[in-house]
Amino acid sequence: ALSTHVFGGEQKVMKTKLKTASMAKSIRLPSRSGSSASRSSIAASVVRTTAQAKAKAKVNAKANTTAKANLGSSELLPDWFRKVGIWWDESALEIRKSKLHGFGAFARRAVRRGELLAKIPRSACLGAGTSGISGRLSSLVADGTLDDDLALVVAILYECRRGDKSPWFGYLRCLAHDVPHTPQVWPKVARSLLGGTECDHCDEAGWQRDAQGKRMMQNRELLDGMQPLLRKLLPRGAPVSLDEFVAAVYWSESRAFNVGDDDGEMLCPLADIFNHKVGVNARGGMVGADIGVCSPQEHECDGVIIMATSPFPRGKEVFNCYGEY
Repeated sequence: ALSTHVFGGEQKVMKTKLKTASMAKSIRLPSRSGSSASRSSIAASVVRTTAQAKAKAKVNAKANTTAKANLGSSELLPDWFRKVGIWWDESALEIRKSKLHGFGAFARRAVRRGELLAKIPRSACLGAGTSGISGRLSSLVADGTLDDDLALVVAILYECRRGDKSPWFGYLRCLAHDVPHTPQVWPKVARSLLGGTECDHCDEAGWQRDAQGKRMMQNRELLDGMQPLLRKLLPRGAPVSLDEFVAAVYWSESRAFNVGDDDGEMLCPLADIFNHKVGVNARGGMVGADIGVCSPQEHECDGVIIMATSPFPRGKEVFNCYGEY
């Protein structure tokens, strides 16, 4: 449902064709009196050169596609933040590639504890209450058809299916690069290494073998049961694939923040770009994190704010703590 467009691929192929034609003209074929074997050898060489040029053009076109996709993830994301009213202190924070995973936030200057670093309005957050089907999702939650967690998943699926018509398109096309890599999607041999650990534990059934594999089966069964409802709710009524569904679940579980009692958990662009650092709960809050994301009582923001919870120097990657692990 999320796509990037290739620009310039056709131009590269055309340039390659012209170059190949020029090369062919520059080769002098032997006269008619020359041997037919010699002429055949040169002709075969021209054919090989043409084939190699076409193959190179395809590689360049593919590289061009990748470059455009990466552009959407880095250079264009801050522009989308500004467009939807997300404010951040650009003198303090910059967004760029992280050595740990994907993108991260880095300090452009030394930051003091207690500094306000960003404001993210509710309207920029993606949730059941702000999606294009907020009214229908509210009714489905009220009558018990969906719980709050599944309502968020459906909201994400809906906006993904809308493509560039979605207000969150600039954000969602970047999430498309964050594919699920949790143990649920690991091969069975790799999942077997988790036996006896907390990752192999199901809340409902206690300790068991291959709990992550069973969770994936539960996702598949859940999706099968939801398909009739999803066909009614989503644009482009093709069945939702398991990959689509698992990605939406993954984003909702790994990127959602509590925006308030009325909205519950929502995807909060920018707040989710901070990578994780282990912290310890202590008096006064989580110790070890550089920032905190919270629903403000002041600061004139109806969404969430990001505050520095500890000082950090220029050049440092800025971390949030998502739990004691």
